[in-house]
Amino acid sequence: MSGENDQLLPDEGETQSLNKMAAQIKSMDSRLEVVETKVDAQSKHTNANLLSAFAEILEVVETKVDAQSKHTNANLLSAFAEILKDALAQQKAEFSETLTNALAQHKAEFNETLTNALAQQKAEFKAELKAEFAEMLKQELEPIKQSINKVENRMGNLEKEMASLRIAFRGAFTDFVFIQDKLETRLNNLEENRT
Repeated sequence: MSGENDQLLPDEGETQSLNKMAAQIKSMDSRLEVVETKVDAQSKHTNANLLSAFAEILEVVETKVDAQSKHTNANLLSAFAEILKDALAQQKAEFSETLTNALAQHKAEFNETLTNALAQQKAEFKAELKAEFAEMLKQELEPIKQSINKVENRMGNLEKEMASLRIAFRGAFTDFVFIQDKLETRLNNLEENRT
């Protein structure tokens, strides 16, 4: 049993080789750590330099952009002011034209409405005045009409009386002529008798 275990253990040469390999690995680890440290330091330095350079570049770019932006903003403000001025002028002209047209149309409509209203009012007033005048004239003429009717009635009665008088006069005239003839006849007879 112990003989088998002894066969499994490495011999002295293998042990030395393993120790040598372990030492090399440890040396490589140390070197690698030093390299990593240097690389890390160099990386940090490089990153710091890059950040500083980038910050400077960014500051320059920002300064240029800010200056350009101010210039552009000034140009934009000037252009916007010009556009706004033109738009306001156009809007003012359109508003003035619209207001003028609206006022003209309103004036025309008002004149037409006023003319129609006055014409209608005039017609209604004339009709009312005519009706009132006709009523007043009727009331004023009614007594005259009644008087005329009375006169006409009297005249009718007078005409009847005159007709009766004419008849009576004709009868009386006929009687008078008859009497006159009789008297003349008698007178003639008397004269004849005298002779």
